[in-house]
Amino acid sequence: MQQKRQRLFLEDQRLHHGWWYVKNCDEIKGDIIFEFDMHEFCYIQSIDDGTFTLGQRTIEQNPLPQEIISCICIDNINGNKFAFKTGFNRFLTCDKDNVIRGISEAYGPAETFEMIFQDGKMAI
Repeated sequence: MQQKRQRLFLEDQRLHHGWWYVKNCDEIKGDIIFEFDMHEFCYIQSIDDGTFTLGQRTIEQNPLPQEIISCICIDNINGNKFAFKTGFNRFLTCDKDNVIRGISEAYGPAETFEMIFQDGKMAI
C-alpha cells in the first residue's frame, strides 16, 4: 500500500513538473502554486492590477512566474498562519468586501491567512 501511494505521489509530482499536493501545514514552505480541484493543471495567476485569474491548463510544464506565490509562515507556534506574496511583490489581502487581492505592500491582520485541511482538501 505504501509503495503504491509513493508511486502515485511521484507520478503526480512528475505531471505537475516537480510540484506536489500538500497534506498539512508543515509541507508549506517557500514558493507554492494554487490549483483548483475542478480544474486540474490550472493554477491561480496573479495580474499586475492585484486581481487573479485561472491560468491556462499546463500539463508537465513549469508554472508561469505569475502563478507562483511566495509563502511566509507567520505563526511559529501552531504553524498554520501564513502571508502570501505574488510575483508582483504584493501581499494577498482580504479587503472590506471580503475579496482577496494582491495589493498590499506589507502584511498585517488583513494579510494573514489560516490554512485548514479536512477530508484531503485544503482551504484558506
